[in-house]
Amino acid sequence: MPAASPAPHIAFGGEPIRRDVLLARLDTHRAAGTLLRAGARWTGTEGTPAGCIAGDDDPMVFVRVTGFPAALGLLLDFVCARSCEDAAAAAALAAGWLSRATPGADLSGVPGRIMLAFLGEAVPPDEPEVEAAREAVAALHRRAAGDPCDRAAWRRARALAVAATDAARGPAGQRIGRLVEAAAWDPLTSPSCLQDAASAWCEVRAHDAAAATGWTAADDEAVERCFQACRGESLAAGERPETFAFPPRFQAREPALARRFVAQLEAANAAYPRAVAKVGQLCADHLAAA
Repeated sequence: MPAASPAPHIAFGGEPIRRDVLLARLDTHRAAGTLLRAGARWTGTEGTPAGCIAGDDDPMVFVRVTGFPAALGLLLDFVCARSCEDAAAAAALAAGWLSRATPGADLSGVPGRIMLAFLGEAVPPDEPEVEAAREAVAALHRRAAGDPCDRAAWRRARALAVAATDAARGPAGQRIGRLVEAAAWDPLTSPSCLQDAASAWCEVRAHDAAAATGWTAADDEAVERCFQACRGESLAAGERPETFAFPPRFQAREPALARRFVAQLEAANAAYPRAVAKVGQLCADHLAAA
C-alpha cells in the first residue's frame, strides 16, 4: 500500500530541499526584476512574492507548493505591498517567512493564532455587544485549533459580529466590530479573511494613534461642520464647485483645530505602516513556533 500523502499544511511537504528550491526561485525573480512589490499576483513571467513562489496566481497552487495555508500567501502579498519600499525588500521579507518555517512543521494552526492576536485588541468598556462578539469569534479560533468548527458555527459568529457592529455606540466600537466581522471566518477555508482582518486591525491601530493625540469623534464632527460652512460660503460667492479648496479655508477659519487635525493625521499615517510591519513579524514568529 502506498504511503499516505502528507497533510496539505505540512511545511514544504516535509522536504527541506523544496524550501531551498523556493528560496532560489525567489532570488531568481528578484535578480531578474520580475518580482513585484505589489500588483498582479502572477502574469506568467512576473508577480508578487506569493505569485513568484507558486509560479501561479491560484492560492491553492501556493498551498501545494509550500504547504502553507492559502491565507498566508495572500497575507504575505498584503504585507509586502504596504510595508516594503521596493521589490528587494519584498523578496527579503518573503524569504524570511519561508526560512522561519521548519520543513515538516504543521502550519494548519498558524492563521488562527494570528487571528487571535488581532482579536486581542481592547474593546471600549461601553461596547458590551462588541466584546461578546469578539469573545465568541476568539473562542471559535481557539476551538478550531484542535477541532475544526462547522460552517454553521462560523455563520452564527458572523451574524453576532455584524449585529454588534451595527449596535456599536461609537466609532471605536464600530472599528473593533468590523475587525471581529473580518475575523469571523475559518481561515483554512476562506483564504482572504486573514488579510481582511489584518487590514481592519491596522486601521484600529492607526485610529488609536490618532486618538492618543487627544483627537475625538467630536473633533471629527467639528471638522465636518467647518467643511460644510466653508463650502456653503464658496458656493454663495459664486465660485465653481471644482475650484473649492478646503485646507486653506480650514486653516484660516479654525487654525487651532486645523493644527490638531494635521497632528492626528500624521500620527495615524505613521502608525499604519508600523502596524503592517507588526503583522509581518507576527506571521514570521508564528511560523517559527509551529
